[in-house]
Amino acid sequence: MLISNVKPDLNSIVHFFDHQHHFYTKIFVYFTKNNQRLRAELLFPFHKRSHFTLDTLEIYHHDQWTNKKGDPQLYGMALADHSIIALLDKTIANIEANEKNKLEKKFRRVVSELAARLAEELKSYGLIDFEISADYLNILIKVEKNGGVCAVQIETNYYFSQSVNEEELIEEIAQQNVVKIIQNLEKHTEAKENQKIFVTTIPLLNPISEEEYKTDILEVSIQSAGQCPSCDGAVFSSQSSPININLRSLESHIDDLLIMVVDEPLVCNECQTSVKKERILIKDLQANKPLAERFIDDLVLLGTLGDHEELQRVLTAAVEHRHFFHRFEESFWSAYSFVALRKWDVYIEELTRKELWHALQNFYPQVPKNISKEKLLSRVKQLGLTEEEKGIFWMKANEAVIRHYLLLTVFGWAVKKEIGLLGQNRAQFIFQYLPIPTELKPFYEKHASIFTDKGIHEAVKLQKTIDRQHEFLKQLQQENGRLTEKLGESYKRISELEQSTATITHEFRSKTDILKIQQLKGLIEELKFELDQIPQHQVEADEQKEGIVLSEEPLHQEEPVSLETILQGKSILILGGYRAKQTREENGYIIQTHDARILDPTFYELVRQADVIIVLTRFISHRAMWEAKEYAILEEKPIHFTAFTNIPTILTEIVSLKIVQPS
Repeated sequence: MLISNVKPDLNSIVHFFDHQHHFYTKIFVYFTKNNQRLRAELLFPFHKRSHFTLDTLEIYHHDQWTNKKGDPQLYGMALADHSIIALLDKTIANIEANEKNKLEKKFRRVVSELAARLAEELKSYGLIDFEISADYLNILIKVEKNGGVCAVQIETNYYFSQSVNEEELIEEIAQQNVVKIIQNLEKHTEAKENQKIFVTTIPLLNPISEEEYKTDILEVSIQSAGQCPSCDGAVFSSQSSPININLRSLESHIDDLLIMVVDEPLVCNECQTSVKKERILIKDLQANKPLAERFIDDLVLLGTLGDHEELQRVLTAAVEHRHFFHRFEESFWSAYSFVALRKWDVYIEELTRKELWHALQNFYPQVPKNISKEKLLSRVKQLGLTEEEKGIFWMKANEAVIRHYLLLTVFGWAVKKEIGLLGQNRAQFIFQYLPIPTELKPFYEKHASIFTDKGIHEAVKLQKTIDRQHEFLKQLQQENGRLTEKLGESYKRISELEQSTATITHEFRSKTDILKIQQLKGLIEELKFELDQIPQHQVEADEQKEGIVLSEEPLHQEEPVSLETILQGKSILILGGYRAKQTREENGYIIQTHDARILDPTFYELVRQADVIIVLTRFISHRAMWEAKEYAILEEKPIHFTAFTNIPTILTEIVSLKIVQPS
């Protein structure tokens, strides 16, 4: 299209903020086409060179400007190609930053004066406080009503230009809002107590998917919508102030990600009919595209406005979920890795390409960024990882997705969608067994029930198992340390004994010392073996051995053994098993018993008093056995290990084997 006489009217320049508080420069440009005088109103957005919008196109006809019929975009394209417009674009770019700063200061001054004016008008209605948001796009008014506090938020993202009359604007907005606030306070105070509160979240790209954001800042708007039953028109709420989310520091935006929706009606601008909220529209303002459209009936119901304390408790638990997880993450990762290691090839197949690449950094420092999933899997399988290395790999691969779900909170989990990304096995474990605070468990049930009919009950059961396993792992670590310490003590005692006889030849060394050294060396070998047997991820049944009741039926022997003669004056201790009377005096000797389940002071006192120690090998923990054996070696007391549980049989055995010598 050929146009001529293109002339911008620099005196017509107007700078303004639109209803979303975006800055524009507006100017009239005159030009001709086929001897027709035309005028275009162009809008130049802030910091976007060579971009403008043709807002209106008019033709001069009968001494007045009227709208030009036809497609205005053809004229817009012709103007965009004209050299004069390129010069105009450069001129605006040189002045817009300064003009924006001046207009922003003016806008903030107006909002501050408006807030003060509203506070003055509402003093007699129980005003408590008012607060202006950091971006000056809303004012929060707090009013005391019926013993409670009502909070009213006033949006201030009005059309605001440099030519606005500040006094008139403040007066107009103040009067509108004061009347509206008073009416709402009087009309809805009781009703609001029962208004439902729903919650959802701003959707975020899963970091393990191949999709990525183009910028580090996500600018989001939220709007509710409904359909008017009277005029059948779409009704929208006023658009909220934009929410700016720094994608590089999401932890500081958890509060911003949560969207609270109050089930209060909208009002149709056309017919003033009350309209039910039906949908929530979430939009990416920078990309100018919808992020999500969610129906109110599908959102999570938190409660009602009257349940303020309970709502706050739940929301706090959601925001602090990641801190709760850190308390149990060791047991979670232990259980998750244990499950994955049992079916390693199946589980690593479910990892995404990004997860495989991330985890491989620990083993291949320079893995190409864009390598395919198949090649990454091949590298993992070639590594020949040990069980411990697999656990490290698995945690490294999954940490990003776990962090993502903790940031979204339970209110943002789209489980059915995530199954396609995670795979059935991983999704089932994560969404069933991720540690959940008590306050969030009612909202968590629907996610767990997707995978099993037993739902949350199975999740709770496994969570308890994980907690028990975590506690037992601590005990194993303590036991490992205790056994290692005893091993060191035994080496030290051997060294002391050997040094004490270093000057004596082996032929003349004390037989008692030689025997004690041999016994201690035997104990060391057993301790070494026991250390090797301590499991890293499994619960050993050793500490949970069932007890046995000791029997005392007399034996029918062809050649009776004279127990009284040999055991005369002896104190015999039996470790393991139960007996009605723990201490019983027989014909000249004493039998004492201890189940050895707990190594309490009584255990050590009985071991010290005993002349003979008998260990029931099938009914005693390893720890109790080591304690008894060590004491017997050091104190040179006879000790006997037996599988029998009949006391007469045990006594006959130790006498026959000459474990005990007559006094």
